[in-house]
Amino acid sequence: MINLDIIYGHSIKQIHGLNLVTDMFVQGKGILSENDIFLKHIYSSEGILNCTNIDTIFDNTEKRKNTEKRKSFKSCLIDFAKSKNVFFEFIRFYIRNFIPAKKTIRYYLKHNDSDCIIFQDFITAYLYFKKKNISHNRSILIMHTSGDFLELLKIDKPMLYKNVFFKKHYIRMFDLAAKNVDKLVVLSKTASESFPWIEENKKVIIYNGIKESTYQSLDSMCFEDKRMKIVSVGHLIKRKGQHLIIEAISKLKNESQRKLSLFLVGEGTDRSYYENLILKFNLQNNVFILGQRKDVPFLLLNMDVFILASYSEGLPISIIEALRAGLYIMTTPVGGCTELIKSDFGEFIDTNAEQIATALEKLIDEGIPETSSLKAKQFFKQNFTLNKMMENYAKTIHEIL
Repeated sequence: MINLDIIYGHSIKQIHGLNLVTDMFVQGKGILSENDIFLKHIYSSEGILNCTNIDTIFDNTEKRKNTEKRKSFKSCLIDFAKSKNVFFEFIRFYIRNFIPAKKTIRYYLKHNDSDCIIFQDFITAYLYFKKKNISHNRSILIMHTSGDFLELLKIDKPMLYKNVFFKKHYIRMFDLAAKNVDKLVVLSKTASESFPWIEENKKVIIYNGIKESTYQSLDSMCFEDKRMKIVSVGHLIKRKGQHLIIEAISKLKNESQRKLSLFLVGEGTDRSYYENLILKFNLQNNVFILGQRKDVPFLLLNMDVFILASYSEGLPISIIEALRAGLYIMTTPVGGCTELIKSDFGEFIDTNAEQIATALEKLIDEGIPETSSLKAKQFFKQNFTLNKMMENYAKTIHEIL
């Protein structure tokens, strides 16, 4: 039996795409076990999670809430340091990235009893391989980006991105991590093509996957109105582009506005900004912020359209969940999104409110194609199930051992 550990140098208590992928490994540990792979631990900045008797990493909701409260003061201090000054931006980066990653590596090195490691971020992998006089295990690094790993740095930390010295060091960190791992997993063909300097035999494309489900719509969640129900699931941050969707709805004809509702699912630092935007455009009867939800699979079954106006993505779990639910999908063609939909059940939109408004007007006027739901579900089953994902990881693990 091969012992497997997952290492992520941040919190696993926050609900976002990367942690959802980590959770897929826990949910799929039975499939790994069938392939003689035993998922032992998940190491994060909070400590060590024993995977033996858990079915998900998100079980302890209360603990997560309390942890978030304890971190609120620290977060305020970090946000206070936001500045156009590159020094303060570096301090923020160091506190949010290096300190948690170093803590995670310390936890792991106290045990170091696995045969294979999966790194969920390259900074943690870099810090691991920088250590001297340790026996390096077989390892895999998953790149959760659209391919250009500098893209998020450019969007989230523009001052550091513009700093030549930091940018060079950032690239060196990735190069060291990529050089030392046995396999680099990318989430899409687009991402694979964005790493031309990595040898082809070292890269492997593995799509994210989720459980096939028998979820059925719950009466308590049904929406009484006959409007077209549009949903967007993701962190409430500008990079996800929810503001573009809200602005687009404000540009619709009054008659079209009366025919749709938009539901934003998630939490984030820009929630108040979106709430004010809804008030500004007088869309209180059209746009609803539902916050963080535990029942997203059920919620999606009550929707008609999934929309994502993100500026940057890897391979979004949110779209895969929408495929499983049979929704019509509208998304920007970023990262692996181009491989997640076909014209039979979706379309691409621009990061432009005017264009999104035009696409919505057309969809309202023409309606959703009758066969789109069935074709979306079929596409999901062919490509994005949890079983396929875990089988591919099991094959990759066996190849490097």
